[in-house]
Amino acid sequence: MDKVAQLAGVSPQTVSRVIGRPHLVAEKTRHKVQMVIDQVNYTPNEAARNLASNNSRMVAVIIPTLASSAYSAQVTNIMSLLNKRGISVLIGNSEYSMDREEQLLQSLFERRPQGFILTGLEHSKRAIELLERSGVPVVETWDTDSKPIDLCVGFSNVEAGADVGRLMAARKARHIAFVGGKPDQDYRAERRFRGLAQAITAAGLDQPIRIELDMPMKTMDGIVGLDRVLESAPMTDAI
Repeated sequence: MDKVAQLAGVSPQTVSRVIGRPHLVAEKTRHKVQMVIDQVNYTPNEAARNLASNNSRMVAVIIPTLASSAYSAQVTNIMSLLNKRGISVLIGNSEYSMDREEQLLQSLFERRPQGFILTGLEHSKRAIELLERSGVPVVETWDTDSKPIDLCVGFSNVEAGADVGRLMAARKARHIAFVGGKPDQDYRAERRFRGLAQAITAAGLDQPIRIELDMPMKTMDGIVGLDRVLESAPMTDAI
């Protein structure tokens, strides 16, 4: 780093900012330093830098599946925003398993991330303890139906299910089916089902037929779910 600073005519601190926080450096200076970095093929020692600062320029994101377009779009937007601020993103796939999420957290803590972005509000007891002791920001997404560890960005899955139930009742549906993940695998789907069931019961309708699929679901599982609905409840007029 000292050599890069000398050749670029700036301080080592400026070089460090260009590498870690480029948005804080004037464009002309940033361009000059980056040219020298490219010329000498300088590669920063991330591990040493993290230990020295007791911090990193990384945020860890854990999602339940890489197969869903909803989660991939979320990660893409997170990366776009954070990368502009010189922050890298570490991605973990929990596969809808709280045990797997806990393992990922233990591994990611070794990288000293600046914060965590998680999916949902349900985690293992050990995971919650790790996050609460970490002292870094924790953002939980895709749910608001229980108390978050720190920060929460999302919506009520119970109310979302209820909105669908009220809409179906208003459209005169009488035999309603719900296709979703198993309750012990997808807690947010369980809450949506609860909201749906409450709404259609309030409308004087029978409880919905429930078809449970293993998580993570793939696109073709929609066909599987539809086939199972039509086989077990051929009178279904809304899914």
